[in-house]
Amino acid sequence: MRKTICVVMLYGLIMAAAVGGLFAAAFPAQCTDRIYSPTYGKPASKFVTGCEVFHFGEYLEPIEGPDGTLGYLIEKTDSAVTINGRHHFSPYDPPRRHIAPPSEKAERGTAVSEQVRAEVRSLAQAHPTREDAYYIKGELYTDQPRPYVTEKGDTVMLQLSKDWARMVYEDVPLQFPLRPKPAPPKEEQDAFGLDVEYHSLVSSIKPGRIILIGRGYKFIYPLSVASKLKNALAKIPSLAERRHKDLYGEWVYEPLTIDGFQFGYSITADFAEK
Repeated sequence: MRKTICVVMLYGLIMAAAVGGLFAAAFPAQCTDRIYSPTYGKPASKFVTGCEVFHFGEYLEPIEGPDGTLGYLIEKTDSAVTINGRHHFSPYDPPRRHIAPPSEKAERGTAVSEQVRAEVRSLAQAHPTREDAYYIKGELYTDQPRPYVTEKGDTVMLQLSKDWARMVYEDVPLQFPLRPKPAPPKEEQDAFGLDVEYHSLVSSIKPGRIILIGRGYKFIYPLSVASKLKNALAKIPSLAERRHKDLYGEWVYEPLTIDGFQFGYSITADFAEK
């Protein structure tokens, strides 16, 4: 496999509740306050030369910069981030919508999770001497899992730490803060999301690189492999194999390895359908 400077970088600009995965017995510390850059809430732009960009499966032609050189203009306005005038991200983009309703099991799991969150936040009483333990309905809960029965009769495994709760229902884990901080105003969240995405592009699109950017991925390679990489990308349409459609009605493709380059299903889908 060719040397890759940076592997997949998932976009997740505005996160809701922290969802399942493999958690250790100890809970992570609460997130610190946001750090705002000098460009927060302001228009910004940067012109970069000496690189190449594929954006959602399409090669972006470089444009002429102020000094006559060819490159890529990354811009941030109060509503969007663009590359050479092409739309890249906006907090006002319409959300992707499921074409099929969630399963009955998923709906049930969501309902139980919301019930547990509401009850735990309402009923948990701090232990008089331990900051990482709470009483709920007279029962002591710590970081050791123990059953908790909701008022509707559902049973989950529950753990509590100083600031966080973790529950497992039907093998699906969920973690949530015990005392959530008020969410910032939406205008602030939108401006912060734009600034984060702008700086993400600026930190990736640099001289000497060829970059593949799309939904859920960002791959960066040295420009020295550009010719071989482009040849591999050109083979994707003929080699791509569809697996199934996802909840959004979009095809999921089998990952590919071509000429030593590994392409995940998101990259494969972008290049196969162009």
